[in-house]
Amino acid sequence: MHLFNYQEYSPASEDPNHRSAARHILEQALVTCHEVGISVILIPFFGTATLRSPERVEFLIREMQACAPMAASLGVCLAIETSLDAPRTLRIIERIGSDAVQVYFDTGNTAGLNHDVVQEILELNRTIVQIHIKNSPASPVLKQGHIDFMPVLEALHQIQFEDYLVLEIPTSDDSTTRSNLDHLKRLAQAA
Repeated sequence: MHLFNYQEYSPASEDPNHRSAARHILEQALVTCHEVGISVILIPFFGTATLRSPERVEFLIREMQACAPMAASLGVCLAIETSLDAPRTLRIIERIGSDAVQVYFDTGNTAGLNHDVVQEILELNRTIVQIHIKNSPASPVLKQGHIDFMPVLEALHQIQFEDYLVLEIPTSDDSTTRSNLDHLKRLAQAA
């Protein structure tokens, strides 16, 4: 499940009313996910929800600490995706202090922020609960982008990531989707 994408109602909002609304939405989503068997909720912090100040980071930490016990009891993981580098993201995860809050990693966003995708994976390690595989929106074809996905898959193997790879591509063209899926399968078999 994907919540709060670029919305004002963010757990990191500077407005306490928005944070309260976000917590209510998140609590409802946790119950719903538990009922239908969804184990991960993606909570992105981009656009209007970007963690652009220390205050927003503190709001995020407090809200995730407040929601983590419920998430843990329901068996649902809150997966944050940020524009921060691995060391800063790890500090947030450590401060939250719950296995019910982990990282949703995105190869395209990471590369677009000029972070080393492989190094970020190795640093984030076992905190990565789910991953989007993509290039940048300007390059929807995996084998034609700036990311070499073989070292990415090798890094995921090294950290023993064994969950699904979520192919996220900005196209509705079936042939591009099929090409990307076939390319990713070939790489995964070779890794």
